[in-house]
Amino acid sequence: MTASAETRILIASELYLPDRMAGPAAVVVADGAIQAVWRDVDASTVQQRGERELPSPHVTVTDLRPWRIAPGFIDLHTHGLKGHDVTSGPQSDITAMACDLPRTGVTAFYASIASTG
Repeated sequence: MTASAETRILIASELYLPDRMAGPAAVVVADGAIQAVWRDVDASTVQQRGERELPSPHVTVTDLRPWRIAPGFIDLHTHGLKGHDVTSGPQSDITAMACDLPRTGVTAFYASIASTG
């Protein structure tokens, strides 16, 4: 694996996986996508592994412990957010929601509508 100009390594106490929780763990993120997951690591081993596997000097290590890393959540029922309305608002309301929701951990949503009559 090669490091891009924007490679980040996030260390967490635990990492939510599809079938279990693993930890401590590190997630390598480059070009906006997860490139690797390293299990059973600490700050020292992450640094060593980063130097060995990511030879670029542009690697940022962020130690998030004692926090956990979870995948983005999907909101399957939302009518709006922060004054934005998917039922009667303009398209810009849905766009604003798509920009605001990731800050809350929601990375996808299903816009729910209700009848007015």
